[in-house]
Amino acid sequence: MLSRTTDTTHTLAPCHTDGYTSDLAAARRTVLPALDIEETSEVLHHDLLHIE
Repeated sequence: MLSRTTDTTHTLAPCHTDGYTSDLAAARRTVLPALDIEETSEVLHHDLLHIE
């Protein structure tokens, strides 16, 4: 279940940050709850650094 959460979040975060109209607040709202669940995920931490 944790891998599903990580994979889904890692798929959604770039959708919010890439493109002409990026929504960084939505990307943060996607990544931060997943980091509460899976605190040691390097992929999610990388996504958060990309957002910031």
